[in-house]
Amino acid sequence: MSKANFIDTLAELDGGIFEQKISAALAETAVAVVNSDDAKKTGKITIELTLERIGNGAQINMAHKLTYKRPLARGNIVETNETSTLVYCGKGGALTITPDTQLDLITKTERQVA
Repeated sequence: MSKANFIDTLAELDGGIFEQKISAALAETAVAVVNSDDAKKTGKITIELTLERIGNGAQINMAHKLTYKRPLARGNIVETNETSTLVYCGKGGALTITPDTQLDLITKTERQVA
């Protein structure tokens, strides 16, 4: 049975670009926090995932939103990036960009995901 693995799913979102965006946001925010003259200034990174089923199958549109705040000497910079990826929900909730099985269209009428 396949198991859901967030890191594997993250690596597939937006063709791997979303993972790179998170890494860049972490690096930029960390540098801004370290370089801040005020030790109380903080950075914040938020990842928001929204899942919406497509039709009656096991395909899902996963919207992913990355928002991050970096401190400046007099304020903050806030950036937001929104994209989405079509994924399949497989056994155990595993999310992949390709289905984990081929359906036998003659003997099966619907897909079991549990």
